[in-house]
Amino acid sequence: EVRPSIRDAVELWNLDSVAVLTGESKVFSLAHIWMLRHHMVGRRVRVIDCAVRFDSIHLVDEIYRQDLGVDQVLCEIYIRRAFTPYQILDALYEVLINGDGLKEVFYLLAPFKQFFDGDVADDEAAYLLHMLNERLAKIGRQGIPILVVEKAGYQHRAFGAAFHQLRNLGKPLWEVLSTPSPSGFISTLRIHNKEISHGTYHRTLQHSNGNGGATLQQIPKSLEKAGPRAG
Repeated sequence: EVRPSIRDAVELWNLDSVAVLTGESKVFSLAHIWMLRHHMVGRRVRVIDCAVRFDSIHLVDEIYRQDLGVDQVLCEIYIRRAFTPYQILDALYEVLINGDGLKEVFYLLAPFKQFFDGDVADDEAAYLLHMLNERLAKIGRQGIPILVVEKAGYQHRAFGAAFHQLRNLGKPLWEVLSTPSPSGFISTLRIHNKEISHGTYHRTLQHSNGNGGATLQQIPKSLEKAGPRAG
C-alpha cells in the first residue's frame, strides 16, 4: 500500500464533512498546499480568512512547484475576509445556505482569534464560539466540505471548551506536533481516524503497524521554516 506524502495527506478526507487541521503555526502554510491540491482535482476553493492568515506567497510557491499558471490559479481561488465574530458567523451561514458540496471546498482560517479580542466579553466569546461550532456542525451534516485551520492554543478562558468541541467535529482531525529529536525538535503530522476509534487510534501517513500506532512522517524543511504573516 502506498501512503500519501504530507503534501497529499488531505486526500484522506472524503470531502463530505468538517475537517480540522490544528497545531503549530505551520498549519497555515500547509493549508495553502492543500488548497492547491483541491484546485487541481477540480474543486472550487473558497477561503474565509479570519485573521490575515491567507498568504499568496505560500500559494504561489506551491503553484510554481506544480508547474501551473500562477495568474489562472489565483483568479480561481476566492478569498473572503471576516474580521469580527459576527462577520465570521455570517460567512458560515452563507456557506450553509449556498454552499455546493459537490463542487466547492471551504477553508476557514484562524476563526477563534477574533472571538478573543478585547472588545468581546468572556461570556459573549464563549456563547459565540458555541454558535460557531454549531454552525460548523450543520455544515457538516449537509455534506459541505469545510476545513477549519486553527492553532492549538490561546490564553483565554473560553478557548478550552470551544477547542474541545471543534476537535470533536473534525472527521478527519489532523495535528501538527513537535517531537524531540537528537538535534532538537521536528514537526510531524498526525491524523486521528475518529470514525474507527473515537479519537484514540492514530492512523499514520507512513508505516502502520496494525495496532493503532506507527512512525510519524516528518514535515519537509520547506514547511518547517514557513509561517503565517503577523496579523
